[in-house]
Amino acid sequence: FCQPRKMRKVLANGAKIALIEAGAGTSGTPILCMPGAMGTGGVDFRPTLEGMKEANHMVALDPRGYGESRPPKRDFPRDFYIRDADDSAAVMNALSHPQYNVIGWSDGGISGLIHAARYPQAVKALVVLGANAYVGQADLDMYEKVRNIEQTWSQAMKAPLEAVYGKERLQEMWDSWLDTLIGIHKDEKGDLCMEELPQIQCPVLVVHGDKDAMVPEEHPLFLTKKIPNVRLVRFPDGKHNLHFKYAKDFNQLVQSFFDSNGSGELALTQNCHEVRLDPK
Repeated sequence: FCQPRKMRKVLANGAKIALIEAGAGTSGTPILCMPGAMGTGGVDFRPTLEGMKEANHMVALDPRGYGESRPPKRDFPRDFYIRDADDSAAVMNALSHPQYNVIGWSDGGISGLIHAARYPQAVKALVVLGANAYVGQADLDMYEKVRNIEQTWSQAMKAPLEAVYGKERLQEMWDSWLDTLIGIHKDEKGDLCMEELPQIQCPVLVVHGDKDAMVPEEHPLFLTKKIPNVRLVRFPDGKHNLHFKYAKDFNQLVQSFFDSNGSGELALTQNCHEVRLDPK
């Protein structure tokens, strides 16, 4: 039986975190979906929720200060990725899910990596796409080119977020996010979660779109070198949000990875391929 999507809030580390639940009740291993910067679970994972809810219990959250998880007002301290990881773990604990799989996109992928490292008994398997463990000067230069949302973002990118936050607040949040990353690059050698990668015990699937303008290929390759149990799948024509354009391919891929707990044959299509990695 497939339940419709429903939203509720749970208390996690002092904040009321909004989440959407969809899917097959409490059977099987739940899947936690962690959205990207400024994003919400329902928007960032719409095709994932719709495509995977028939066979899974899906949980997609709005990180504190995003979407319906307001108040509080979103801020970006240097440890905001860790805070988001801890909040998401507290959410799953509040929902009485002692073990679960995780999908993290973009910023949610970074927090997902931290989540897996900090809560090894809880996370059975992890899928990340569009994620990076560090920020370099080339990354910052690229972010600066799209700092001005009104002038540089496409209507498709900005319209859903402006509908949630308004133009002024969205720009304020984006500026704050970027300024924090600049500070991390300057004072902490750009380390977002490099130290956590070797600590991850669960199987990890890194998904990369070769046409991702936000995350060049050096980042997924770095992840595969540092994470102990990792696999890499590339979409040659995929962009940063490839899980939208290639929703069916992505959903099948993720399902096959989770069903085998990372060790079985992946459901690959003509739009993607697995990269053979050198043994560690």
